[in-house]
Amino acid sequence: MLSIESAKKIGIDRCIDALGRDFCIRHQSNALSGFEEPHNNILRCFVTIDDEEIQEAHYVGGEPMKYKAIVDVDIETGETTLIEIHKGT
Repeated sequence: MLSIESAKKIGIDRCIDALGRDFCIRHQSNALSGFEEPHNNILRCFVTIDDEEIQEAHYVGGEPMKYKAIVDVDIETGETTLIEIHKGT
């Protein structure tokens, strides 16, 4: 069984790979990442990123980021499932 920290790293890395590592590195100052509390041994991780400067509306739930990846990580096996990917508007 993975620790939460290990599962989080696997999930965030998988999100970055799905969006394109070079793109994410280039726009890392305009990116947010996080995870939800585990449910049924699944940890949901996400990365949202924009290719323009982040505005306050992004933080308060008003305007969505242009790019998003969501990945579930099975804490028991380490397997990942890409739940959603959105590249651009």
